[in-house]
Amino acid sequence: MGKRINWESGNKKAKTYLNTDSQTPGWRTLLNNNGSTSCEACSRRIKVGQKMLWHIETKIKMHKPEDCKLW
Repeated sequence: MGKRINWESGNKKAKTYLNTDSQTPGWRTLLNNNGSTSCEACSRRIKVGQKMLWHIETKIKMHKPEDCKLW
């Protein structure tokens, strides 16, 4: 799907996402290497090389909050 990247710490009010190497359920931050991936929240295309969120259980793909028009 995408290259795994390290955990990012945002400000304290921002939603925090789990480390991509973690086995616990939840969201992962990935780098999009596929040009045909669309955000399932706002339906816009996620650009190649752009960081995105991927839910490990439901396989939902979304922009990060600062890039998504829905947030």
